[in-house]
Amino acid sequence: MRLFAFYSIFLFISSLLISQEAKNIQGQIIIDVEGETPENIEVLNLNTHHYVLADEIGNFEIKAHANDTLQFKSIFFEQRKYIINELAFDSRKIFIHLNIDVNKIEEVVVNGLSFTGNLEKDVKKNRPLLRSYKNEKFKEALGYPTLAFEPQRKYTKKLLPEIAGIPIPLGLDVDALGKLITGEYRKIQEYREERYKNELLRKVENYYSDFFFINFLKIPEDEIKNFVHYAYYFSGMETLVKQNRFEALREQLIKLAPNYRKRLNQYRLIDDSDIIIKNEKASQ
Repeated sequence: MRLFAFYSIFLFISSLLISQEAKNIQGQIIIDVEGETPENIEVLNLNTHHYVLADEIGNFEIKAHANDTLQFKSIFFEQRKYIINELAFDSRKIFIHLNIDVNKIEEVVVNGLSFTGNLEKDVKKNRPLLRSYKNEKFKEALGYPTLAFEPQRKYTKKLLPEIAGIPIPLGLDVDALGKLITGEYRKIQEYREERYKNELLRKVENYYSDFFFINFLKIPEDEIKNFVHYAYYFSGMETLVKQNRFEALREQLIKLAPNYRKRLNQYRLIDDSDIIIKNEKASQ
């Protein structure tokens, strides 16, 4: 009888532990404003402090437990929190809708064009004039990428005297209008900074190889990108890479690795048995 009770308790505890295991949650961010992209929106698990960035169509994948809270954050869109309930945890994919945060758009008047801070209303109200500023041409003039265009020029304030064959009214500050209505200037700056940072992170990953991170630093294979991203803020990585001081950067990574592993263990994302150790022969 005692043995039966023991096994019953064991099975009950085991089922609880299984139900509490983290898994990769797949999702997609949908922007409810035409022409806007969800790329690089930050998805943060507030319980584990693990985060990822959405891709160009809003897809993301993040490790989480049931009842964890995800936070979606961007300088352009409203901030939203989403609790992963049991239904969402068991679903194949979750969908998150976001809109533009109109509170970040200041009320301003530019040469007769009035703006209230409500982007959708302002665009409709000023649509006749705005149509003359071909959006893709404007992006190209600034060096902002489209699906088939990669930035090659630095941003300058100089624009063509006329756009799409329509003369620009005298006194109209096209720069200010563009920055305010489309948010292109901020988006360009964010894009370029993010692209530069991602290129630098890839350079660091490729320089040291997976073997160094996994076997020497004991970082799990699926956490290498997050670790390098984490180290970017605490190692002086940008300066060291610019100076080609990779040995000094290596020492910084060695110092940061224990704290990063501790953070992972703290939030039960991994334990020592999860660490993948590659065969040393494979590196030879």
